[in-house]
Amino acid sequence: LDTEEFGVQQAWLDQPNLAGDIYLAVQVSPEEGWLRVWGFTSRENLKRQGVYDLKYKGYRLERSDLWVSLESLPAIWDLIKPRIVLSKLDFPSIWQPFEELIAALNLKPAMEIRQNRFTWGRIVDQVIHLPDCPLALTVGFQEETPNKYLIQVRLSSGNEQIYLPDDVELVTLETNGNVIKKAKSRKADNWIQVEFTGEVQDEFQIKIQRGEASMIETLIV
Repeated sequence: LDTEEFGVQQAWLDQPNLAGDIYLAVQVSPEEGWLRVWGFTSRENLKRQGVYDLKYKGYRLERSDLWVSLESLPAIWDLIKPRIVLSKLDFPSIWQPFEELIAALNLKPAMEIRQNRFTWGRIVDQVIHLPDCPLALTVGFQEETPNKYLIQVRLSSGNEQIYLPDDVELVTLETNGNVIKKAKSRKADNWIQVEFTGEVQDEFQIKIQRGEASMIETLIV
């Protein structure tokens, strides 16, 4: 088995439904039940440093050119959207990038989409239901350092002309139940939000409550 080179066929680099940002070089032994990660590289690096093999119909990269630690990784994180891992949800697919959410529902958002901030959202109707106006729970990430993010959690109406009911609580919690930040809606609020900082792999919870009705989401940065 040749482990001196890493190869990726051209289709996995150029076809939008197959292409990725980062590629892992992995050796697998099904018989012995193990796998070994030799390193990783980016799509850009494969095309820049790799050699195109006509017979293989793809790019080959010397093993010595693979990155083997996060410290050796160039500023690639700007190319990758931070993601939230919805580890305790039955239906994680209901979360989607905020831009796709408002486009799919043809909503006029009550929040600004800022540059260099990545925001995910979902519709929530378990706690609050407003006629003809879905409510969006959104989580935005703004990088402060390579490992630290400003996290903005917002509950908003899909139309800036429609207000939230009074006494809706938005609470962020540590996994032990300690409150990180919380906010409560008042008269004529069409959104409420909280902000806090977190590091990669930090786990936190979002709770929405009104009276006896409540819902909780558990997320990992």
